Amino acid sequence: MKLNEDFVLSFYRDLKEKGYQLYKGYTTYAGRIFACQKGQEKELKQGWFDNFSHEKIHNEALLLEFVKNYNIHHINLTNEKEQNVPLDFFIDYYQHTSSENQLQMFKLFEKFTGVNFNTDSLTYVLDRISNNSKEILTNLSKIPVSVLDIFTISVDDIHNYLKTKNIEAEDLDKFYVKYFKARKNQIKYPHTGPKVKDFLLNLYGRDEEKLSPYFPFFNHIKQEFDEIPWEVDEMKSPYVVAIRINCRKASQILCIPNFHETQIENEIQSFLYGFKSYKNLDEISMEDVDKNKKIVEFRCYSQEPINQAELNNLIKDYLYFKRDNLAVETNRSNVAKWLMERDLRVQLSENANITTTKKLKI
Repeated sequence: MKLNEDFVLSFYRDLKEKGYQLYKGYTTYAGRIFACQKGQEKELKQGWFDNFSHEKIHNEALLLEFVKNYNIHHINLTNEKEQNVPLDFFIDYYQHTSSENQLQMFKLFEKFTGVNFNTDSLTYVLDRISNNSKEILTNLSKIPVSVLDIFTISVDDIHNYLKTKNIEAEDLDKFYVKYFKARKNQIKYPHTGPKVKDFLLNLYGRDEEKLSPYFPFFNHIKQEFDEIPWEVDEMKSPYVVAIRINCRKASQILCIPNFHETQIENEIQSFLYGFKSYKNLDEISMEDVDKNKKIVEFRCYSQEPINQAELNNLIKDYLYFKRDNLAVETNRSNVAKWLMERDLRVQLSENANITTTKKLKI
């Protein structure tokens, strides 16, 4: 006997024991089975059978013949207040069948239950088939990727549910790696990848140790920790520094929506003009080194030696600042304000270190 036939037959027997009346409704191309409590037949006939010929099901043989002919997987309950009845039977049957059948039941969840697969129905089932927090994670992992995908139920909904289950942090970390790795083809898209990246960054911050397991299969996270690829050339003159930047790769690493290599180039140029004003430099120049690869060389000229390492870090830090503050316009006054605040933070940090060192000597 096929799984759907045994499931419907078992459900039929369960409903009969509880006093339900069962009917079959059918057209030339479709068939459905309806159940209602005794005394509700009139309501059933007024609403549910408008487009169906119908008759009462008197025995199991007639039921099975109808199920086979129309490939039926579930029984419809007419009372909306009883919509948990199919879910409860699904759970009971699931717990007493083989793992192979369990997989098939989740693949065809909506067919077997007649209920939409969403956060509410998923958590309702999980709470009843799992005895502890570890089993919740195990059962979640068993659900086919084609059913529990990134698009149907958001990872935020899953996380909010799991937070209520007192799951060990280590177990949760392992689960998320396994969960997203199984869905690596779904999280690579522009409309899903950034959402999952934001979820992981909110969960772990920039903890590279926690996030490194995602690097092999999730570029959106890996690129958060990639160095922006550029070459720094300190010229023979101590008053000129040239920085060569691959704007295309920098754009990919920063991963700012609708913010491409041309915007990266413009942002760096605008920042350097602000830096020029702040540091009283003589001149800023720019040259396309490779237009196809979008590699640009920026040069800073000054009457005083320019600290190459400082300038290198300044540009990187400002690009990351810009990524998180897109509304801030990169102009001379805003750049000067950012540089002033940064210098102040550095000075306060250095003063704190000096004070600590003096105390230690005492």
